[in-house]
Amino acid sequence: MPVQPLDIRNILVAADFSPHSAAALRRAIVVARAFGATVKVAHALEDVREAMAVMRREARWELVAGDINKYQQALCEESERKLDEFLKPLADSGVSLSHETRIGTPYIQLVHAVEEQKHDLLFVGTRGETGLKRLILGSTARRLLRNCPAPVWVVRPEGAGELKTILVAVDFSPASGKALAEAATIARRMQAELHVLHVTESVQTLQSAQDQGYLAGVSARDVNREIQEHLRTFVAEHCPDDLKPNLQVAKGVAAKAIAAAAKKLNADLVVVSTVGRDGLAGLLLGNTAEQVIDTVHCDVLAVKPEGFVSPVLPAVHFEEK
Repeated sequence: MPVQPLDIRNILVAADFSPHSAAALRRAIVVARAFGATVKVAHALEDVREAMAVMRREARWELVAGDINKYQQALCEESERKLDEFLKPLADSGVSLSHETRIGTPYIQLVHAVEEQKHDLLFVGTRGETGLKRLILGSTARRLLRNCPAPVWVVRPEGAGELKTILVAVDFSPASGKALAEAATIARRMQAELHVLHVTESVQTLQSAQDQGYLAGVSARDVNREIQEHLRTFVAEHCPDDLKPNLQVAKGVAAKAIAAAAKKLNADLVVVSTVGRDGLAGLLLGNTAEQVIDTVHCDVLAVKPEGFVSPVLPAVHFEEK
């Protein structure tokens, strides 16, 4: 059964007023125009009461002596003012823009916003550096990759222009089939060139395909030929007939091979699934998606598998009496 294509109607952008989140907003607007989607920008403030637990004693007494509620309200009002200023230069973008301030841990509040408001896609910015300079992606972005039920689009600072080349990595799993279908939808809407890459890391790739009913009885020497044929079949199952992507098979470690292909193609976006052959263990221990973001120099879209349920507990709302 074909995977349903991505339907982007409601976009959320994480904002901390940095140049990185400004780049994420610009990219989100480009995508929103192509899909006719609305864009909401969310900024999360730390809850003052929770912050008090780690404050110096003197600072806690200052807050207790004053009015904590008024202080939190003042922070919210300042956040709303900053959001107005943040969006003002884009008022004539042709996209419906709105904003909100939420209180609590940023990644948890963003996950709650996605679930409560049914966002189809979340944009988050990250610094352009790689390796240790970027402190392994950043805690908020990494936590969103692991916990957000919607696809997470990680934007590089320069990622605000036209999408011309998209690379999607597949491992023949249902999760990567979903990533492929969503990459194909974006490629069509953005009129971008689509490249599909499968990386053969070891004989486990052959075993994975055999477990799903493919390549039965194939010897090791025929693996490459059979995988190429299977890749064509896999793409045909998840892409519309009128889209003819370029297909590639590479050998090596997945994240490194994907980064090398993205560099060679000068890709604007790499699309990966967050859970593939390794299942839940891959999600919890740091999977290929996170490794890819740490190595490529372009945007990355991380797609959750069908039926993914966020481990973040739903928000609890108390009614005032």
